[in-house]
Parts: sequence; structure tokens; C-alpha cells
Amino acid sequence: MNNTYILVNNIDDTQSLISQHSIAFIDKNVPDYESLVRGVVEGTEVVLLNPDSDGVRQITAALAQRVSVTSIHIVSHGIPGQIQLGNVDLNIETINRYAVDFQQWAIALAQDAELVIYGCEVAQDNIGKSLIWQLSKLTGATVTASVTKTGSAALGGDWNLTVTTGTKAADLAFLATTRKKYSGVLAENRTWKSAINGFWDVSSNWTNNQPPLTGDDVTISFPINDITTTYRTGNTSLNSFVSDEAFVFSGGTLTINILDVNNNLTLNSGSLTLNGTTASAIDNFTQTGGALAGTGEVIVNNTFNWSNGYQAGIGKTTLKGNSTFSTTNIKSIDRRTIENQG
Repeated sequence: MNNTYILVNNIDDTQSLISQHSIAFIDKNVPDYESLVRGVVEGTEVVLLNPDSDGVRQITAALAQRVSVTSIHIVSHGIPGQIQLGNVDLNIETINRYAVDFQQWAIALAQDAELVIYGCEVAQDNIGKSLIWQLSKLTGATVTASVTKTGSAALGGDWNLTVTTGTKAADLAFLATTRKKYSGVLAENRTWKSAINGFWDVSSNWTNNQPPLTGDDVTISFPINDITTTYRTGNTSLNSFVSDEAFVFSGGTLTINILDVNNNLTLNSGSLTLNGTTASAIDNFTQTGGALAGTGEVIVNNTFNWSNGYQAGIGKTTLKGNSTFSTTNIKSIDRRTIENQG
């Protein structure tokens, strides 16, 4: 397959201009970006964006050395009306500060070029449509984006980019087999807003006043304060959940591919299901009820106290520290492997 892969930070400003048909800019923030890199359509150049610097400026630097580009594909997280690019958010409020950058994009683009935005729900609602029309105006390109989640069907996603400033659907940069096998979605990371205790289902506790949705990546971290988040109701499937704070599970159903709790996790009731191929990790785990289930492995690094409830599924619980079991109240271990390495 004739594809070129390049890290944008390694571009040599002195090299000659390159005529390039199609470029996919893939933010390394997106889950399993490696599979997307391997699965582009033949002839597509891949540029990886550094998640720790301004993604718009990184694209500008790459395009400064290219001409006659017929299509640009931006693969990054998104929410309605906003694209996450590296460590910046591009939206209707920030777009004008990049006017000079978009002039450079326009110079690099061929006539009738396409700009394809893959982030989840970017074109949703009036604010999203305003963003893509403004991008089209500034770059001169036909802009296409999605009103739904982009990615795995198992997480509520698809690859239908249905909103365009042009007259036809855009050609995608990824092979059909790649799209079918991709396990993530391109939703922006959802974070806890303030260093206070609270309930998961309360909208005001989250950025953009929106509790996590199916396929989201979730982060809760406050280096100075110690807080507790409580999940008490609902049925949510997440791609990942990383928390440096205490987490209490007291009802409902939560399914996660990758769980990383660098603190205490308490399971009182409800169902916590871990299905990822990468092992999840918990510092200290107390189970007083409910169910731990799923096909994935969870590693408990320090203390594990199990007084009630059950563990199920074909996954594995690996205990590396001190463990306490109540043999009278534990309901069952249904097919699940419990390995005590402590």
C-alpha cells in the first residue's frame, strides 16, 4: 500500500513543496489511533498531531510544504460546534483567531478541495452548522461533518458524515474493513467540572453541562482536592474512565472498555461491566454488593475487600495486595477467574 506516515513535529521547513492528493491528520488523542493509521485508503498521507500542542498550527505547518491537496481529513474528538485539535478547541468563538492559518490552508488546497471533519456530532444543531460554514468560507473548501457519533457501532457510532456545504457526500479516508473493526468513537473527553463531591447523573457537575454519553472518554482528576463521585442510576457504556478520585457505585449499569481508578472504588449495588482487551486497574477495591462482570481483566493493586455481591463473566480479577473475603455472604463467582498474587 502506497501510504506516507509522518509526525507533524518532525517536518523540515526547508524541504521542497510536495504535491499531495489526500492527507489525513490524526490526533493522537483519539482511541486506538494506530489502527486508523494502518487502515487509510491507498495514496493517503497520514500526519499525526501532537496532543500537547496547538493542532491548528500543526496542520498549518504541514500544509505550508504542500500544494494541490484535494482532500484534508481531520480525525479528532468533537462535540456539537467544536473540534478538539491537539490542546486547543476550535469553535465559533475561537475560529477567527486562526484566520491567517486558514489562508495558508487555502493556498495549499486544490480547486474544489474537500475538508472532512470526523469528530463526533460536530455539525449538530445550529452552532455546529455555523462552524462548518465558517470553515468553508475561510478555507474555500467544501466541508463535511457529522451530527452523530463517529466510530464503533457498539458504542453508538457510525461513519455517516451527513452535513456538507457541498452537493455530494465526501469520500472517506479509511477502508471499509478499518471502519468496521474500529473499537472507539471520536467523542471529546468528558471531565468533572469542580472539586466537589457529587452524583454522576447531575448535569451541572460536567463540562458543557452534559453527563457522559455512550462511547465517551471520561476523566476526573483534582491534584489538590480529594472528592468522591457517585454513580447511582442509568445505563451508560464508556470507552474509558480515568479517575484520580474516589468512586462509589451504588446503582444502575455502567459498561467500560478501560477503567483506571487511582484511588478507592466501592461497589455497593448495580452492575459494573469491564469488557476491554487492555486490563483495567483499581488502587483499592471494596465490594459490598452488586456485580462485577464482563470479559476484561481488572487488576487491584493494593487492598481488596469483598463482603457481598458477585463477580461474573469470563474476565479475570487479579489481586496484587492484601485481600479480605467473606465466605458466607459472597453470592457467586460465575465463570470469572480470581487470581490472588498478594
